[in-house]
Amino acid sequence: MDIPVAARWAVLAFAALNFLLALRALRLALRAEPGARTGHLLDVADNLLGTVLMGALGLPGEHWDIAGGTLVLIGPLVVWKAVRDFRARRAEKARTADEAQAGTAAEAQAGTAAEEG
Repeated sequence: MDIPVAARWAVLAFAALNFLLALRALRLALRAEPGARTGHLLDVADNLLGTVLMGALGLPGEHWDIAGGTLVLIGPLVVWKAVRDFRARRAEKARTADEAQAGTAAEAQAGTAAEEG
């Protein structure tokens, strides 16, 4: 498959941008506390693998083995990030529901205390 030269340069420019995003995520991961590092490190891995994939597609020649290997690694990484995000949203909803229940119980107690007093 022959990719036009202008498209190759555009893909390589996006690869460079993706590499800069990986460096940004790495800085955030190094600053984060140990419990919050996992998300940033997953972003680093995702951006670096994306850089390798775009580099393999943007360089002249046949690099399908590198692109295929990168896709094999990106698949489980994306699934891991999706499951992690889903679990975080689910925990946040449960925490919000518990806080709402606690608020309702506190209001009910305040209402009974006002009725008694």
